[in-house]
Amino acid sequence: MRIIILTAIPFWHPGTSELILHLRKRGVDVTALDIFHGKQVNSNNEIVNLIPFGLTGFAARVYMKLFRKSFTRKHTTSADILDIHFVEAAYSKYIPNLGKKYICTLFGSDLYRTEESVKNEQRILFDTCDRILLSKNMIPYFEEHFGNKSEKYILNQYGSARIDTVYEALKTLNKSKTQEKWNIPAGKTVITIGYNGKQEQQHVKVIQELSNLTKEAKSGLFCLLPMTYGGAPEYLQEVANKMNNCGIENSILVNRLSDAEITELRIISDITINTQTTDALASSIKEAMVSGDVLLVGDWLPYEIYEELGVFYRATNFESLQSDLGYVLKDVDKLQQESTKNADIIRKFASWEVLIDAWVNDYQKLYNESK
Repeated sequence: MRIIILTAIPFWHPGTSELILHLRKRGVDVTALDIFHGKQVNSNNEIVNLIPFGLTGFAARVYMKLFRKSFTRKHTTSADILDIHFVEAAYSKYIPNLGKKYICTLFGSDLYRTEESVKNEQRILFDTCDRILLSKNMIPYFEEHFGNKSEKYILNQYGSARIDTVYEALKTLNKSKTQEKWNIPAGKTVITIGYNGKQEQQHVKVIQELSNLTKEAKSGLFCLLPMTYGGAPEYLQEVANKMNNCGIENSILVNRLSDAEITELRIISDITINTQTTDALASSIKEAMVSGDVLLVGDWLPYEIYEELGVFYRATNFESLQSDLGYVLKDVDKLQQESTKNADIIRKFASWEVLIDAWVNDYQKLYNESK
């Protein structure tokens, strides 16, 4: 069984590279292909430029524009199954006509944050694909816009290697010393706001509510804002200006972080505020759950699946965020203790060790249908 994952290269989401690693451990022949930039991640895990004649820059872009159909056909002939990771509408021009079994694997923003014109092109893919991989919480929105395609659904998700890493780090890392390493003053309650630099994280609205806290309350806080990817420079500057005028000590992180650094950030945080506009069960939030953070999340987010699992968190909105945060701050130690139960729940729900067998089995079922 040979799988080709169609996605952007280099991978902008670590879930793709982690999936490939775990599939290979289970003997699956899997590579990745970028049909828009002419790149491949081969079986040796090397990024290879597939554009002929050594073309680069403008010449390479012209070549791909002129020959993308033939390029796609040539470099997918060996695949038993194609798996589109991030359902880019432009795939609708190339993939349905290949005569291949293929899967549409939804990330979240490719479902929730697309305009109607994009959805019209995506509809071609959903109508012609063999499977649609999505999480349970996505189904109502999906069916509202694309109709019921339950016969195609695969209910699964990306795992996260850092879920296990954070879980293990809780046993070994000293929180106080790690906070000191990150230049956080002793005795501060650390609040993490969002997990990337995108405007949809709604940092500015959160900061506005924090600004309304009393001077005494602010003096006991330290805010962390991981904005290491996805942010436009002007938005990053706006957030920095608002945060620095807020009256709360803070650290805004804009440089890429290693897995070890991200793990430390999860450990040093006490409270995570997640009020992004949409969320398809982001790995970053699951990592915060494992770390024992008290979660304050937007009550508009589709977290029913977490409720069913028994995850402890508090729902909020921008009208009640200030008072909800005040409640949490009064009893943060007690609420953190209650949050510790989330670690085992989330590991059983989202660790690769739990999820990978389902990925392999679903690929195998589709492969068997083609024989």
